[in-house]
Amino acid sequence: MKKLAIALLSCVLALSLSSCKCSVEKTAVTQVENSHKLIAVKLLKYVDADASLDAKAKDDWHKLVESDQRNIDALKKAME
Repeated sequence: MKKLAIALLSCVLALSLSSCKCSVEKTAVTQVENSHKLIAVKLLKYVDADASLDAKAKDDWHKLVESDQRNIDALKKAME
């Protein structure tokens, strides 16, 4: 009985620790999102104005920025 109680307590403790999200991690994701927004705007302005890039290359850069934002959104959702 004692072993079962210890095993159950260990499982509950492991689940509670794995579900708890550290505020440092949440803050880091928010900081990454904020810097991404600032950098992405400037980057895309530069990309759009660059005459040496063809339409496909410009589209690739836009897709990369969108992909980064989706990854950031996924991280934020995982932190909830």
